[in-house]
Amino acid sequence: PRAREPAPPLDPPRGRTVHLYPAEKLQGWIVLGHALPPVPPEERAALEVMNYILGGGHFDTRLFRETRDERGLTNDDSGYLEPYVRGPGTYTFRTYGRPGAVKLLLEITMREIERIRSEPVTEEELFVARGALADGSFADRWAGGTGVARSLALEAFERGGHRASATYRERVRAVTATDVRAAARKYLHPERMTVVIVGPLDEIRAAPPLESERELEAWGEVVEHGPAPGGP
Repeated sequence: PRAREPAPPLDPPRGRTVHLYPAEKLQGWIVLGHALPPVPPEERAALEVMNYILGGGHFDTRLFRETRDERGLTNDDSGYLEPYVRGPGTYTFRTYGRPGAVKLLLEITMREIERIRSEPVTEEELFVARGALADGSFADRWAGGTGVARSLALEAFERGGHRASATYRERVRAVTATDVRAAARKYLHPERMTVVIVGPLDEIRAAPPLESERELEAWGEVVEHGPAPGGP
């Protein structure tokens, strides 16, 4: 394959900010995240295993268990990896809940991000994540003629070949707890997060704590905006 130009560098890291948009809604919506540098193929498997355990869009993630199963605060709290080979991508977390739960949802999400950076995942979590990615979601992407054609075309466009998919299962099955923690520490940076909250801000701010969650100002410089584009 032809040589590719180096990816442009990320913008210099900045401190955390919290952007507030008022909206006449029954719930508050939270998105937090930061830019994601290009991820080399040899590190992609560990990053995907880490995200699967933390918030990978299924019912047994750490975030889902803490926010939904244990507390009933939301129906979703998920992490979204959107890497891009030729330049920066994004890594975001998205959740929502009643106004009185918004501050606690933000607190728990940040807490779990910190935890996966500082503590090793369990062997059971590893076993489940490796199996789900190697034998579940990967196989689904290659199911049927349309899936095969789409996956081959995207990989050729992004990477100039198919080496990554040919070795994907082997690389996922080889991921260790040490690899997961290294990926979390390299690609997850809670201190750089941009936080966006949309909803009934007066209710969110005035809500008494459900546990020991902090006020919004604890998470960075608060910037208040007018109504969100397309909102009421």
